[in-house]
Amino acid sequence: MLSNKTQYSPTDPDARISIKPGKDRDLNYLCSLAVDTACGVISHVQADFADSRDSLHLPRLLIGLQGRLGANELCLRDLLADAGYANGSNYALLEEHTVTA
Repeated sequence: MLSNKTQYSPTDPDARISIKPGKDRDLNYLCSLAVDTACGVISHVQADFADSRDSLHLPRLLIGLQGRLGANELCLRDLLADAGYANGSNYALLEEHTVTA
């Protein structure tokens, strides 16, 4: 069985084994994209270790996205994400930043 304790990439030691139902285990990264749904414009891209849950990366994604939008005098009002990002602390964080989930 492949695991991060036994497998690594000698050319990319930060790559991690990701596990998704129906997919082969492989060394990957987790990529999160923020896209303006009205215009289809990618407004933020973030790579994280693949051996963690999506929900753990929402705080950094939110800060990066708000910073990028703020630098262009735009504000984030609503955030739509798949269920992997949902948890109580993320909902509280969005509420604190006055962002509607």
